[in-house]
Amino acid sequence: MNAATKRAIFILVLSEFLVCLGVTLVIPVMPFLKNELHFSAADMGFMTALYALAQFIFSPLVGILSDKIGRKPLLIVGLLLFSFSEAIFALTNQLWLLDVSRIIGGLSAAAYIPTAMAMAADITTNSQRAKVIGWISASFSGGLILGPGIGGALASISYKMPFWFASGLGLVALFVLVSLLPSEQQFEHHRSEEHTS
Repeated sequence: MNAATKRAIFILVLSEFLVCLGVTLVIPVMPFLKNELHFSAADMGFMTALYALAQFIFSPLVGILSDKIGRKPLLIVGLLLFSFSEAIFALTNQLWLLDVSRIIGGLSAAAYIPTAMAMAADITTNSQRAKVIGWISASFSGGLILGPGIGGALASISYKMPFWFASGLGLVALFVLVSLLPSEQQFEHHRSEEHTS
């Protein structure tokens, strides 16, 4: 495994962890949000479902698009949308805008999660692939585990704080990805070198 591949795998694992951490940070805030803004249980259920619905609808389309335009642009779009959706959630108390934020969040998950898995499959050999995808899955689970605890601690400062923190995490992941993730042309160059050597 060459240096470019190792760096890419590290960035994919780190970004997956940060995105999932950001998604689950907000879980402890949802009951407080319901009481503070006087939303019904149906409002909260619909808001929650919109995220998964958007991801469900757009994931197959993103898969087709990533095959056409490449993985890195969609990873960048996914992180931008994630950070934007969390910032909207932090800035508003209006139900329709919170719903829009959840749709954008679902779009971000559709753009990022399958594309990261596809890129991991692209840049690894058959013998490495299962191990690397296992690392990415573990980072996803790590975010699920740590997010609610960190979100609860942040919520003690302000119930909006977890959303601002999640938006910031998205920007950190975006900066790391844009700055350090090798281009797909570099991977192709390394693969061609390996085949000829």
